[in-house]
Amino acid sequence: MPFEQPLVLIVDPDADRRERVRTALNGLRVDVAEGWSPDLRPDLVVANLHQGGLDLLNERNGLPVVLLGDREACAEALEAGADDFLSDPFDPHELYCRVRARLEEGRARRRAAERERELLAEAQMAAEALERSRRAEEALRDTEEELRAANEAKDRFLATLSHELRTPLTPILALVSSQQEDDRIPPDLRAQLVVIRRNVELEARL
Repeated sequence: MPFEQPLVLIVDPDADRRERVRTALNGLRVDVAEGWSPDLRPDLVVANLHQGGLDLLNERNGLPVVLLGDREACAEALEAGADDFLSDPFDPHELYCRVRARLEEGRARRRAAERERELLAEAQMAAEALERSRRAEEALRDTEEELRAANEAKDRFLATLSHELRTPLTPILALVSSQQEDDRIPPDLRAQLVVIRRNVELEARL
């Protein structure tokens, strides 16, 4: 995208002075107007102090303004908020250099403002990312707590189940053991007792 040269607006009801300023700013992109309007969108304004310049300072909304006027009015112009002042009649080369300098300052301020907006946007994005990370960590901690509670409940259940299973098996195992020691038990029944004891012992290990 080609670079568009900044626009300098000459605001002055005096046609001769407008032309002198336009000639001095030869090489810059210039437009002229007899009076100021907030609808205008230049990058810098050159105006006469006592012919609309003071009113313009109150309506410029941050726009750089270079005022022309009597030498004695320099302090008045600067105190009113002008970015620069040049006595009239002026030196054309000096006016050109001052306007170029103010344009460069304005461009630097715009770049700084844009960079500030970018940094603020990046900071906002970083803050949002940190907040998402914090919420994710909280959710992870909650999940870990839920898993820990579920594991503890499972362990309690298994311990209770194991106890409940072993409790009735103990007398059965004792009975089988006593029967195995009885010599009156026939061999086929003794073999069945071995199977029963093995199964009971397996159940007791659960």
